[in-house]
Amino acid sequence: MSQRRFDPNIERVLYYGEQPAHLVLCPRCQAGLVVDYQTFWVATREGPGGEVEGAFLAGGNYGHFCPQCPTVVIDSKRLASTITAGLQGTNCEEWLPVALVDMDSWPEDKRHLPLAKVEDELKKTFFTAYKHFSTPLGPTGIANLLEDERRQRRARRKREKRERSRSRKK
Repeated sequence: MSQRRFDPNIERVLYYGEQPAHLVLCPRCQAGLVVDYQTFWVATREGPGGEVEGAFLAGGNYGHFCPQCPTVVIDSKRLASTITAGLQGTNCEEWLPVALVDMDSWPEDKRHLPLAKVEDELKKTFFTAYKHFSTPLGPTGIANLLEDERRQRRARRKREKRERSRSRKK
């Protein structure tokens, strides 16, 4: 049905990127991120602490996927502009992408039906964790960094040190 570079059936950690720099390197392993068209299952609610009202599908190039580890960074500003336009006239105040949807799981014999009739049958792979980048980007105190981010910085420093020593030997 579609040509995707990344399998929507793999469980992933979801990060929200709000600035262009968030959409370049994986926050977990520092590999270059790759944009891929995917369909996201987005939950909505009226406000903080409110009950989940419903969910809908949003398809687009919002996901920046890591080819090295199960991570996706959502271009949250772009997704927000699309979602806001789609939710005009509703009471929805909050939304959250909760899963990737495998549109190839749409049964062949039901493709003539409206999506609303078959959405419960579509295969959804829910995100294992949700993380937000601290804003603004730039120096942050070590106390504010997640353990995950500290490991990334250490690994990056080791790589840079190895590269410097290799370049000196040449």
